[in-house]
Amino acid sequence: MNKVSTGLVILAAWLVACSSGGTSLTDRLILVRSEGIVELSLATGEENLLFANPDESLLIEPAVSPDGRQIAYVRELKPIVLPDQPAEFGHDLYVANADGSGARLVAEHEQQNDQIRAPAWLPDGQRMFVNTQRLLERQFVTAIELLDLATGERVLVLEDASRPAVSGDGRLLAFVREDEDLHQALWIANSDGSDPRVLAGEEDGLASFGVPKFSPDGRFIAFGAAEDAHEVRRPPLVSRWGGGARRAERAAYNGAPMDVWIVELQGDGIPRKIADLELDAPSLAWSGDGLRLFVLAGSGLFAVDPEGGSTRVSGQGSFHGQLDWLAPN
Repeated sequence: MNKVSTGLVILAAWLVACSSGGTSLTDRLILVRSEGIVELSLATGEENLLFANPDESLLIEPAVSPDGRQIAYVRELKPIVLPDQPAEFGHDLYVANADGSGARLVAEHEQQNDQIRAPAWLPDGQRMFVNTQRLLERQFVTAIELLDLATGERVLVLEDASRPAVSGDGRLLAFVREDEDLHQALWIANSDGSDPRVLAGEEDGLASFGVPKFSPDGRFIAFGAAEDAHEVRRPPLVSRWGGGARRAERAAYNGAPMDVWIVELQGDGIPRKIADLELDAPSLAWSGDGLRLFVLAGSGLFAVDPEGGSTRVSGQGSFHGQLDWLAPN
């Protein structure tokens, strides 16, 4: 089959999928690729490079604003590795227009090894939660802070918390917390940090968690998680800096393999596995209508039905990449 025929078959498959699943042909995903951050058309499979990786930097963790007009992303500086010393690096936060123009620095790390990551927009499009980390005495101190884009002011919301996600109405904040024994759990709180409580953890047989994502209607939270029954594989750490994107298919997991889970906030509160994929560090994004979950990992881009759990491969993967949904303006 020639390239034209192959393209037509792919397009026809997407047309059928879109018409049957309620996804508009104008819908896009924002993905991290080896060359930078791209916009992927779900109708054609074409990718458009929005932000190219600068010299000695990687662009990661894109997050689309609620109105779809802006994209926040993180610039990761190349680590400097010295003998018998922890690697020196830093992470800064940028915001740009959704077409890739007008990029501006909104939060800069203040000293080596500081990290400002995992942006999560509030509904007003003027503030966002960020995950901050600072290396103190060879240990990371982690927190979730609220960043005001107009002033650059950051206010502490939660200590010992990471991977923030905010509900569409801005009232709830989901996050991951790790205890002294390195056991992780998925938590939820009011957006001001009050009334924190565990949603999923050891009692549910889950050992580690990825970034949670609220469904558009706020009923569900989806997340990647590993079951504690899995044997944790401990290979030498591979990263995007070390050629990980090219080695992804050969690389073992950097931790326990993760599946895709969901919990209903107003239901019985019991986490339910919806896709048994065993992925390394998967990233999740809901479609705008809430009918699909898109999952990105090194082995592929997957579309998952959150109700029935049916899964199909929808595109090429990205090693330790992230994604977000970009609705048409």
